[in-house]
Amino acid sequence: MFADVRGSTSLAESMDATAFAALLNRFYKAARGVLVGRHAIIDKMIGDEVMAFFVPASGPQYHRIAMQAGTAYVGKIGGDGVHDFTVLGDVVNTAARFQAQAAAGEIVLSEALYQEVANEYPVAEQRTVELAGKQEPVAIRVLKRNR
Repeated sequence: MFADVRGSTSLAESMDATAFAALLNRFYKAARGVLVGRHAIIDKMIGDEVMAFFVPASGPQYHRIAMQAGTAYVGKIGGDGVHDFTVLGDVVNTAARFQAQAAAGEIVLSEALYQEVANEYPVAEQRTVELAGKQEPVAIRVLKRNR
């Protein structure tokens, strides 16, 4: 799962660096509270983005919580004394591309995941999108925040 602050480049331009850092820290705190409360594993907080993932051990309904579930490599990468713990694979790349498709207040999920949660979210716009690096268009569902 990827979440970011929309319009952060414009915000950073209009604020001093300390105020912008404070804003991002508020975002990170809120994201951490929501994600940890739902048994997510936070992989990274970088720039204006939080990357998290869910595994079966995260809780009994991890697939309903995650907005993109699938098989991925979870573990240590790197070498020569510099290592990182992360999650990698096509499903991760696809989730990152989904984030780019989302407008403010939207959650983008795969058609397969939507079918698992359709009863809870009966109104979801269906789109077919071209994703960078993908050979075929992908069907997605978009949930919009109630206003």
